[in-house]
Amino acid sequence: MKMGTLSVVMSSYNYGSYIGDALEAILSQSFRPMEVIVVDDASTDDSADVVNQFARRDPIIKLVRNERNMGVHYVAEKGINLACGEYLYGAAADDRILPGFFEKSMRLLEQYPEAGLCSTDIGYINAQGHIVGEYRAGVVDQTSFLSPSGILKSLYKDPAYIVGGSTIFRRAALDEAGGFPPQLLSLCDWFTERAIALKHGACYIPEVLYLWRMTEGQYSATCYKNPWEMLKVVDQAVELMQSPRYSDTFPPDFVDYWVNRFGGEVIDEALTGLHDYQYAFMEQFGKCVKPSGLVNRLLRRTLWSMTRYALSFSKSSLTRGLSPIREKSRAGVNKQSN
Repeated sequence: MKMGTLSVVMSSYNYGSYIGDALEAILSQSFRPMEVIVVDDASTDDSADVVNQFARRDPIIKLVRNERNMGVHYVAEKGINLACGEYLYGAAADDRILPGFFEKSMRLLEQYPEAGLCSTDIGYINAQGHIVGEYRAGVVDQTSFLSPSGILKSLYKDPAYIVGGSTIFRRAALDEAGGFPPQLLSLCDWFTERAIALKHGACYIPEVLYLWRMTEGQYSATCYKNPWEMLKVVDQAVELMQSPRYSDTFPPDFVDYWVNRFGGEVIDEALTGLHDYQYAFMEQFGKCVKPSGLVNRLLRRTLWSMTRYALSFSKSSLTRGLSPIREKSRAGVNKQSN
């Protein structure tokens, strides 16, 4: 089977410790991409030197350097605009793909030309590269093409099952969807993947072929640290899904379901982080203050009460912040019913 051309676009900023492994995994694939475009966002480490070493070894690697740091979305868009392939894979400089990822995904996309993308299951690795877990979507038990209605059914099971780093896009479908909306921050790929899959259908390989490195400094983790900012992103995502461009793609019932599920996850994540921080504070406080004495015991008890109150207040406040977004998504359901 003659397969189409694949462009790999990689964004990098100070990933000199990892980018060599990421490039090695790409060059070792049984299916060879036509180009690997690395956009370096003015790194201050040896990232560019590492990439240049690979470029001297293999001419498909092209390094593009920004003179100053421009940010994740600018870099990604720049790489996509430079890419020439019929298919596009956005590689992370700190992650790795496993043998067979390109070939299996490309064969499936060629077999189902109506599909807008292909994704796989994923594994998680730590900073040292050791596998620490995996995520298997389980939407089907064999390599398959899912129609738009099948995608919708699968997303109700698990809205997160299409993971960006495991996804190869058909370039025409990506362009038609409008690329990745930067206002959605770390949810931009989530949105575009589902916009494409719900319109064109998608292929799925129930096999771990991509390894996601989980570190505190990664972009998605940084975004989640500000729950109020993430609630704004949820609100903007709802506005996009309800806009004339995407309203026929995202059913109102699904938008409402996602808001309640993901919005709840944002709140739970924020409360978990706050609880962990407060517990660590109290533990450190306990080491500094002697446990004996009435005053010290009263002080400790007062601080525990204050932390419990702070958690309760934060949950109430965030829930109120989510409320108007829920009302907006519910209004979409009611409008459809009428």
